[in-house]
Formats: sequence, structure tokens, C-alpha cells
Amino acid sequence: MNFWDLGLHVSLLFVSALIAGVLVRVAWRRRPAAGATAIAVLMLAVGEWSLATIGELLASGLAAKFFWIKVEFIGVVVIPLAWLAFTLAYTGASAWLTPRRFAFMALIPLLTLVLVWTNDLHHLVYAAYRLDTSRDLALVNPTYGVWFWVYIAYTYLFLIVGTLMVWRGVYRSPSIYRGQAAAIIMAAGLPWLTNLIYVLNLSPWPNLDPTPVSLTLTGLAVILSLYRYRLLDLAPVARDELLENMIDGVLVLDLHDRVVDINRTALSMMQHTEREVIGQPMLRFLGGQPGLVARYRTVMETHEEITLGSGLNQRFFDLRISPLKDRRGHTTGRLVFLRNISERKRVEHLLSQSEQRYQTLVENVPIGVFRCTLGQQGSLLMANRAFLAMCGLDEAEIERAAMTSLLAAPAAWAQIADRVASQGRVEGAEAQLRRPDGSRIWISLTATPTIFGGDAGAAGAPAGLDCTAQDISDSKQRTLEREAILAISESVRAAPTRAAMLPVILEQMMALVDAEGATLVLRDPVSTELVVEAAGGRWEGAGGERALGSDSVTAAVMARQEPYLAAAGVHAWPLPGAVQATPLAVACMPLLVDADAIGALWAGRPHAFGEGDVRILTAVANIAASAIQRTSLYEEVQRYAGELEQRVAARTAELQAANEGLKELDRLKTKFVSNVSHELRMPLANIKLYLNLLSREREEHWQRNLQVIARETHVLSQLIEDLLDLSRLDMGKTPLALGPMNLNDLVEDLVEQRAGLLEERGLQLRAELDEALPLALGDRQMLMQVATNLMANAMNYTPSGGQVMMRTWVQRETEQTWVILTVSDTGCGMSEEDQQRLFERFYRGEAARQTQAPGSGLGLAICQEIVERHGGRISVASAVGQGSTFSVRLRPAAAAGGGWAELA
Repeated sequence: MNFWDLGLHVSLLFVSALIAGVLVRVAWRRRPAAGATAIAVLMLAVGEWSLATIGELLASGLAAKFFWIKVEFIGVVVIPLAWLAFTLAYTGASAWLTPRRFAFMALIPLLTLVLVWTNDLHHLVYAAYRLDTSRDLALVNPTYGVWFWVYIAYTYLFLIVGTLMVWRGVYRSPSIYRGQAAAIIMAAGLPWLTNLIYVLNLSPWPNLDPTPVSLTLTGLAVILSLYRYRLLDLAPVARDELLENMIDGVLVLDLHDRVVDINRTALSMMQHTEREVIGQPMLRFLGGQPGLVARYRTVMETHEEITLGSGLNQRFFDLRISPLKDRRGHTTGRLVFLRNISERKRVEHLLSQSEQRYQTLVENVPIGVFRCTLGQQGSLLMANRAFLAMCGLDEAEIERAAMTSLLAAPAAWAQIADRVASQGRVEGAEAQLRRPDGSRIWISLTATPTIFGGDAGAAGAPAGLDCTAQDISDSKQRTLEREAILAISESVRAAPTRAAMLPVILEQMMALVDAEGATLVLRDPVSTELVVEAAGGRWEGAGGERALGSDSVTAAVMARQEPYLAAAGVHAWPLPGAVQATPLAVACMPLLVDADAIGALWAGRPHAFGEGDVRILTAVANIAASAIQRTSLYEEVQRYAGELEQRVAARTAELQAANEGLKELDRLKTKFVSNVSHELRMPLANIKLYLNLLSREREEHWQRNLQVIARETHVLSQLIEDLLDLSRLDMGKTPLALGPMNLNDLVEDLVEQRAGLLEERGLQLRAELDEALPLALGDRQMLMQVATNLMANAMNYTPSGGQVMMRTWVQRETEQTWVILTVSDTGCGMSEEDQQRLFERFYRGEAARQTQAPGSGLGLAICQEIVERHGGRISVASAVGQGSTFSVRLRPAAAAGGGWAELA
């Protein structure tokens, strides 16, 4: 094969794939037609095979070509199954191809595809294959294995079965179906013929499979079937079977009204054999009606009932006659359809008699009987006199009435319809009818689904309901009264307060008597005015109304202790504002407790209240009066109990606080004794030690020992002085001599006193004083003690060469102005932990232990006590190695006003 032959072969394969794609699209768009989906799959497989063959021809090398052979098999294994599925659908036998059978038949194609792709492992499909380069184009020369011939046999079996089915299905069909069959058989046979030539190695082009190329002709044949013979639009039907199995009798008459064809049903109707009827005039069998056929000879369609026979042998038929024309439109005969309707006519007669008896019975029964649709509205179709009387309607209003408009609760009809749909029949369904005059009655409904008038839904679904209705108003009213009064009693008992109870009473009462508005009026125990304590429904806006004078209906009802009833309209006395604004019939019942009226209960609705309503309202009013009295007493007791509990709780809290205070004092006392003992023990031990040394050492050492004893004595003296100061502050025995003072003067005096000592220790002293500093409110002597203590600490914890600075300034906050004194040093500083406990009594931090600075641990505690008694604050800011700053905040003298004595 030269280059031009290769190009032609590839072009034909591409055209074949293109035609297959077009056919896939056409068949898929017509997939509702029989076999359309199978054709789409078949052509898709053909297109895949053609494209894969192009890949094989254009590939170079044995491995690449064999890969494309494997790809070809994806379409190859689909084609037999798709062909068989199409032929089954085309011939009307698609029901035979169940999913289980299809899966079984697909086993060999699927196994073949797996074996092809794994051929190198077992060589069952291709025992061997090599690249034939003896010609211009290198092609794969295969040696077929065992499974290849198994699959070939399987494929040809499907081809033969499908072809025979197509030929058998159209053997007795019109010419158009024969043309379809020929085109289909040609489309299927040509590729398989060329494939057989290739497999048997009879092709003039060895090793070149012409099957995909021949598929181009297959596609053209299918296109011919689509557009010339309307494949997918028309499928052959077994017309003889259809005709013979029709339930109607069918006769074919020629132009002389002779019977030329007849089915089994017509023969049975005429009670003759086919030999007796064929060729005989139809007039012979029409029972003395010779003009019947001639009358409609020129009419295209006619429909008439005829009677054959008489007496016990009389039969009724539904007759249809239409002309039979050839392709040119010429009349060639008549087509006669006969349906035996004798049984139907007999049943119709019986039904007519039964309907008359039924109508007479329905109209005279004392219970309501009606028929309605099963739709959302439940439109009335028929109702007897009893039901019309229940509804307050006349016969002329039936057509406009519906159950949703007749029932007081329109949603009740939907519930009944749902119950019918789920249960099939409903008995004893209770509902309320609303009459045109506004009155209501209770009925018990029994509803049965029915089909009438040809309106049945899908699968014979019911189209309406046949119902009976019985008036149960009296028994229902008594039952509702008992239940409602019991419910009100239970609800009232469950309500914890009067505010929660009153809406419950109104809600239950409105539901019981079908009221649209309700109010409950009580006398205010303080002002004695009549106040609307609760309101509901259309009168909800009356809550809290007090405009109820002594001449009102409420006052009159309470004074007379008798109910007041009135129809909608003008009333004898003034009504509450919300009641007056709504044109409703009203009822006002007194609330009586031990022969005293404590209020009144109002109810309103469009129609007047009757005796039964008065009984219910009286019972509700009595329950409400008793409950209101009970809740009033209960609330009074609860109020007293609450006050008592509050007093007990407050007293208990005071005692608990006092007890906690005593526990804290006891703990502080214990801690204080322990700390004092510790602080006294060390100096006393040193004094005792050096006194002992004085008695044993020579006189020249006495001076040193006496100095130590003097120093420890000073420590003891200072400790005792600090303890006394702290004790006096705790006990309030140190009065404050508060007055305006200048902190700048205090700082200058302290600097002057400590300047020499600071110089001896090699420390620098700086003072930054705010010249505009306002006067502070304080005791100069005690604040000097604070400043001296802070200065001494700064000196003790600052090494030589360091600096001590004192500063005064003013800080203004949102609600307070402070006069501030700060003492800063550049000493060793302190940790965050030490800062948190610095003002505790006897506490000395890590810096004191490292520097061995003298002190008792009470100085800062005394400073804090003094500052807080001044109404100020003391704080520290420090970091290890960066020094410390103590700040004392004092209130300005001008801000204190006349509050000095209070602070003192």
C-alpha cells in the first residue's frame, strides 16, 4: 500500500467516524422512539472503532500499533450488544431484554476486553503478533488465539439472531417496513461480510482490516433508512394480532357492502362462522335496518346505537362506520366497528331505577346527606333538605356553596380530606357549621370517597365524597361546657400569679362562647376605681382603661349583681371605650365573692348570647372571682414572705460578714504576734550576747560591745515606737490635724534636714517642685513622717554614687484632682512579687535581705495607713536594677470643702 492508498483509507475512516457522530446526534434526539438509544450507542461504538483504526494506521512501531488495536476493541465489544438491543426494540420484543439477561450477555464482551488489554500475560486473544514490513505500509500481522475465535462466533451469532428477528418482524408488513428491513440488514451485513473476509485472510490487502471502512456504507444505509423509510419514526406492528385481539368487532365491507374481512369478536357477536360471513352482504346481519349503511356512505365518521333482535334475544350495539379509502383517496369500502353494550344498557336501566329510589330516600331521611368534591374547596354538588336546613341555605345556593365557607374553621375541611386520603373512610369527624346569621352548630360527619361523573383521578383516585351529617350541637355544647370549665379551673390553678391567670381566663372563655372580644374589670383597692385589668381579641386595646364611672354598665352590673345582655347596637349605659367602639352583641357578668362584687367579666360577638352562653359565662365568672380572690391572698402572703426572707437574708449576711471580720481579726492578731515575736527576738538575742561578752572580755573591748548593744537597743526602741504608732492608727487614737498645707515647704524642710547625711553617703539629692502646686489637705506632722520614711528607704537601698529625687506635681483625672509627692531612687529596685506585698506589715523584700538594710518592715505599712486616712493613695513603681518610685496622692484643700472634719 502506497502513501495515496493510506490517505484514501484514512479519509474513508474519518468520514465513517463523522457519519457515525451525526447519526449519534440524530438518534439521541429521537431517543423516545423504539431502538433510538441502541442506534446511538451502536454508532458511537462505530465512530470509536474508526478513529482508533486511524490511530493504528498512523502509529509507528509494533507497541504503538498494538495499543491502538486494544483501543479499537472498546468499540468492537459494544457493537454486538447494541445491535441485538436495537433489533429487539425495533421488533417490539424489548421486554425480553431484562437487566439480568443483558448482564449475562455482556459477560463475554467484557471478558474479551479484559483479555485483549492483558493479552501479553496469556496470549488467548492474539497468540502472537509481529510487524509486517514487506509492503510500503507496516501493518500488524497477528496470529489469533483461542478466545478470538470464541468472540468471533459470539459476535456472528448476535448478527444472525438480530437479522432474523428484523426479517421476521417485517415479513408481513407494508412496503415501507420492508424497505427499512432491507436497509437495516444491508447496514449490518456489509461490515460483517468484510470482517469475515479479513478474519479468514481473503482480503487483497493482507493485515489491513476493511471493516471500519465498510462502516461508511453502513452509515449511509442508516441515513437512507432515517430519511427515506422514516426509521425511528415508524416501527412495524403485528397488525393481524392487533386486529384479532380487539375487544370491538371489526368488519371490512367492499363498495357493495359485502363482508371482505372480519375479526373473531365480530364473528362472536353475529354468532356465525367466518365462512358464513365472508362474501355475504352486511344487510343480512343488521336485523331489518337496510338503510343504515347507505345513510352514512358519504360521511367520514358516524356513531350510533343499534338494536338487534327482540324480546329475550334483544341486544344493543355501539356502531361506528367510516369509509375506507385507497392511497389516491378513492373509496374502496367501509370499516365497521361494533361494540356490544347490552350489559351496559341493562346496568344503566337498573342504575336509573336505583337512583330514583336513592333520591327519594335521601330527601326524606332526618339526617343531612350531601355530596361534594374532594378538592381544596369541597364544592357542594348535592344536598338533601335536612343538610340545607342545618346550613341555613336553600336549593338555589348549593352551586355557590363550598365546605370551606360553611365550616366555622375552613382548615377543618383540609384535615377531613387528608384523613380520607390516608384512611379511605372517615366516621364521626366533628366540625362546626357557620350559618349566614352568624350562629353555629356542631355536626358529626361520615365521609366516604366516591368516583362519579368521569372525574376520577389517576389510577381511579376518588373525585369526591359522599357524606352524612348529624346535628350534635346539644350534646357537644354540654361536653364543651364541662371540658372548658374544667380546663379553665386547671389553668387558673396552674397560674402562679393573677397577671398570668387573667389572660388564661379570657382566652378560655372566648373559645368557649365563640367571642371575638373580652375584658375583665376589677376595682382598684387603693383608688376604688374600676380598671380593665385584662383584655383580649378585638378589645385588647382596652387594657388599663379607667374611664368607668358609677353610671357605667360595669358599675350597674356590680351593684345589681345581675348579668347584662344586649344585642349589637345602642346600649342603655355607657360601655368601656373599646367595647363601645365595636358593634358587637355583649354580655357582662358580675364577679361575686361572698355576696360582694369585686368586678365584672365582659364578652362580645356578632350574634346575641343565648341561655346556654349565660350558663357558661356565669360558671366562668364564678371560677374567675374565686381564683382572683385566691391569687390576691396568695400574692399578699408571698409579698410578706418575700419581705421576711429579705430581712432574714440581710441579717444573715450581716452576721456572716461580722463573723468573717472576727475571723480576719483573729488571723491578723495571730500573724501580728508572730511577726512581733520574730522582730523582738533578734535584737534581744544580740543584746543578751554582748552583755555576756562584757562580763568575760577585757575592758578594752567594752566600747565595741557597748556600741552594738546601743544599736540593738535603738532598733528595739524604733520597733516599739512603730508598733505604738501602728496601734494608735488602727484604734483611731491618733487624730488628724487636717488643714491646708504646702507640700513644697515640707519637701524643702526634709531636704535641708537630710542633705548632710546624703552627702556623707555619697548620694545626690534633687528636688523638682511645682511652683503652681495647690495646697493639699493633710496633717503636716504625719505627712512629714511619711516623707521621712520614704526618704530613709531611698537612702538605705541606693548605693554610693546614686541619686534620690523628690518631686511634687498635680494630676487631673476625670472625677478627681490629686496633689502628688514622689520619692525616686536609682537603687537596686524590686521584683513584681515584692511590689505586691510591699505594704504588708513586717514584710521585707529581697532587696532588704541582700543589702542588710536596717528596718522593722512596718514603715511602709504605717505610711499606707496615714495616707489612706487622708483619703489618698500610695503606690510604687519599680523594676529590678532600675530603682523605685513611691507616689503619694493627696486631695487638694480646695476640693475638700467642709469635709475636713469628716476625714479627721
